[in-house]
Amino acid sequence: MAIALATLAHHDSDEHDWDRGVSPHAAERLRPLWRQGPINLPAIAQDGEGTYIKNKWGVLGSTYRGAEMTMKILEPSGLTPGPGYDDAAVRPALRDIFDLAALEHVSDGAALEYGHLCLCRASTDTDSGWLRRIFTVPDAQPDTRGHRQAHTTRMLARAITHGRIHAPADVIPFLMAHPEAIDAGDGEAISRRWRGIAFRHESVNAWRQTWQALSEEVASRGVTTRQQMRDWFADQATADTVRSFTAALPAVVSDTGAPTLAERHEHVQALNGVLPHIAVACLGAHRLSTLHAQERLGFEGGPGTPTWALEEELSPRWVLRRIETWGDRPMADFMAALSDVLIDRAQRLSLQKARFDRKRGQVVIPGRIHTRDDLVYRVYAEQARPPALRLPQLMSMCHQVGLFDSPLSDPPAKPTTDARPVWRLTDAGASLV
Repeated sequence: MAIALATLAHHDSDEHDWDRGVSPHAAERLRPLWRQGPINLPAIAQDGEGTYIKNKWGVLGSTYRGAEMTMKILEPSGLTPGPGYDDAAVRPALRDIFDLAALEHVSDGAALEYGHLCLCRASTDTDSGWLRRIFTVPDAQPDTRGHRQAHTTRMLARAITHGRIHAPADVIPFLMAHPEAIDAGDGEAISRRWRGIAFRHESVNAWRQTWQALSEEVASRGVTTRQQMRDWFADQATADTVRSFTAALPAVVSDTGAPTLAERHEHVQALNGVLPHIAVACLGAHRLSTLHAQERLGFEGGPGTPTWALEEELSPRWVLRRIETWGDRPMADFMAALSDVLIDRAQRLSLQKARFDRKRGQVVIPGRIHTRDDLVYRVYAEQARPPALRLPQLMSMCHQVGLFDSPLSDPPAKPTTDARPVWRLTDAGASLV
């Protein structure tokens, strides 16, 4: 909380580096408290009603400790320093934090005196070099979290160097098809796994977009029937058979065997209604036979993934079997059947999450779309967010510690696409490629 107060106070000063500014943990709680006057830090740091900390262990039992164990700053047992801890770098950075935390009442003026603790100064603090090493130096032992994290950071550095990364989402097509996405050294397995994850990202996002479209159509009708939804899906189909539709899709690899951006191809994007999303799901099934072993781990799951997860509804293997089974039938029949699959799956998952509300004496079924006999209706709106890969968070942290410069560092963009600002490597980050 001391760092949060310093950051909030520094945020409104002329010295604040807005480019590296991020919202600190507890900001949403501390801002309204500050409007009432100086904050009593010892009081708000206690566990109990009306305080920020809701348990006696404070943040020790939260993800902070888990992250520090992952980075080997702490030993897994107890609170003793781990092999990744650097006392010479950390102690000077913590000294003023402890001084601020020791104050009984903290006003915004008092916190501003510690403005150098603001998160926007993370890249220049005494522990910044140590933090950069944690993010970029792989563990000697392969396939540890530290090994994967460092090689993922290096992969992002290659994306920034060889691609035009305007936003974290632009990393996905880079991973899918750019030759520089694959590390030629000991990070090859990690980068290939990320390539598989990028391919699976496209398939999962396609099904989410399809489900949102179905949800919005149900809402527009108020109450509809299953047959009406089958007809709506079927009406969007082409006149082809399933086999001819999928055969006309762009190839997922080039003549040389290199992966292509088939999911982003203009042929796919030109399809109508939900067909672009169905096409992307089919392309995911096509990729199954083309994947490197490590890419398959990212695409389908790591070692130990149960067979049922590999074969479950909407998975690439399930889609492939569906294409083979329905190959000679019209796309309209294929699409109509998919409508039932999506509605049934949603209902089944909702029932799995059902719970009994003792206060109201009711069974709560937390589904967005409900079915009653043959009727279908929507209860809650659906927003198809892309699958979370945590790449934006990692890019933000690399930005904070001074490895990357975000587009916010650039001057205002000109009104042309090519002039949009891009992510760049800093001097400290240049050694990663």
